[in-house]
Amino acid sequence: MPLAASTAVYCPRELRRVLTAICTAAAPFEAVAVLGGRLDGTQVHLTACMPLPNVAGAADRFAVDPTAFAHREAALRAAGRAFVGFLHSHPGNRPSPSQSDRDELWRDCVHVIAGGGPHHWRLRAFVAARHGLRATHWRYWPR
Repeated sequence: MPLAASTAVYCPRELRRVLTAICTAAAPFEAVAVLGGRLDGTQVHLTACMPLPNVAGAADRFAVDPTAFAHREAALRAAGRAFVGFLHSHPGNRPSPSQSDRDELWRDCVHVIAGGGPHHWRLRAFVAARHGLRATHWRYWPR
């Protein structure tokens, strides 16, 4: 699913609450989850989020177990949703990509990064395209 830098990400307000709850539950460690939804031209509509265990050995990094990812991705497909990207958090920090994020995040998908917490998370969306991570339009609905 190649994504353009102009891709807009739409998130229902109820799903935003799920995203932040996942981040709060993982703090002070980084949270990680798969995002499900649908791609409609240059719009990604988020419809699901499924937490993954963070198998990194440090609080300021995350790593995904391939088997756990495969199970979550299969569950998304079984529910009629596509894998569209990842959520991860930066507890106590800004919702911006770290250098390791820039170097290691999967390409051609959406990355939602949550910064702050545990009582106030700020979310930003990024598209990981062939030429690196770029901030993209992030909108909640209903408004």
